[in-house]
Amino acid sequence: MFIRPFINIERSIFAYFAPFGIVYIVLLFFAPTNNFSVGWHRYIGISIGGLLLLLFYLKVRSYVNKKKYEEEMARAAMEEAENS
Repeated sequence: MFIRPFINIERSIFAYFAPFGIVYIVLLFFAPTNNFSVGWHRYIGISIGGLLLLLFYLKVRSYVNKKKYEEEMARAAMEEAENS
């Protein structure tokens, strides 16, 4: 079963980081400790999931900033065209 992302971020692999990171963290958090050969492996996995969520957040933030910049530039171009 594939988890389809709810946000289309330029059809990037970053769109899959949030759902995968959340599922990964939840599964590792609730997994019994005897499933791991060493206890700290669980925490490394949870850290990897957190890193995926952080990367997703940074990509979404840069995407939103890029869209705002494009809108501002389009608005400035329209104002310049109206003044000409």
